[in-house]
Amino acid sequence: MSGESDFGCFFKFALIFGIILGVFAFVFVSSSTLELQHQNITRDGMPYQTTSYIFHWDRFENYVTSIPTRVKLIFYPEKPALGK
Repeated sequence: MSGESDFGCFFKFALIFGIILGVFAFVFVSSSTLELQHQNITRDGMPYQTTSYIFHWDRFENYVTSIPTRVKLIFYPEKPALGK
């Protein structure tokens, strides 16, 4: 036996999975995909607050598809047009 354990394979998998999950979470938060709506209601004379979670996957998709444009603007910023 070479003395290596099988934990090396698990560590690589966990590291890659963690990086992918971290990138997804960053894009999810940056794109404002999750919207919270709070409602105050009264039922049987008692006030309640409910929270609705609304997912806007179109915002997520628009954020992801606009990444190449934003990267291009970082390296090649547009110059303002001169006024006539």
